[in-house]
Amino acid sequence: MQKVILSATLVSIFLINSAYAEVHLSKNNHVVKSQTSSKAVVANQGSKYAVAGKLSSLGAGLDVTYRLKPKVNLRFNLNGGSLKGDADKDGINYEVQADLLTIGGLVDYHPRAGNFRLSAGLYNNKNELNLRATPTGNTSATIGGTSYDLTGTSLNTDVDFKSIAPYLGLGWGNAVKPGSQWRFSFDAGVLFQSSPDVRMTATGRLGSDTTFQTSLAEEEIKLSNDLNDFKALPVISLGVSYRFK
Repeated sequence: MQKVILSATLVSIFLINSAYAEVHLSKNNHVVKSQTSSKAVVANQGSKYAVAGKLSSLGAGLDVTYRLKPKVNLRFNLNGGSLKGDADKDGINYEVQADLLTIGGLVDYHPRAGNFRLSAGLYNNKNELNLRATPTGNTSATIGGTSYDLTGTSLNTDVDFKSIAPYLGLGWGNAVKPGSQWRFSFDAGVLFQSSPDVRMTATGRLGSDTTFQTSLAEEEIKLSNDLNDFKALPVISLGVSYRFK
């Protein structure tokens, strides 16, 4: 995980430095224009700030973009939402709730100062998942390799992740590019959110049973291993941005 964080940080620094070097070389290789002409160019570029509304696999989102260099933008990103659902299966009622919240800072590098971009950054990841299983009749289930009668017992499972999650991706769209104030954007990337932290608890008849608690701990480890595929979470997003005048 530390290697992924370091990689994302180094990529961000590389993107900024690459753009700075290109701008610096460009200035040295061209004749400086008149002051009046420079002011006209700046005026045509418009505002350096833009906002965007987005929908993604991280929930509903908001972007605030700032043009740092002609090829480099800094982007603040906030995503969130809540999903709930329930279902009955084999005499057990399942209630599921997913609470999504990610706050991140990204560096967008546009190689040709156009729409295509490479992105890297870090997120504060507060995504959580809760699953509550309550038997609706005389029901048995295998917990930690042992079969138990779950009558009068409710099981609660909480899943969350480490707070620091690097992000690497690419996309299409430049919210602060001179021209139209309204633009569409698309992003595809990966959020490296580490192995999930799983906590399973029981209330009711078996809540204080020491043997059951041991089996529950074994089931907790098994579920944590099963969820390891979610260490790298694919992120797809679509958005509409507005650049201020």
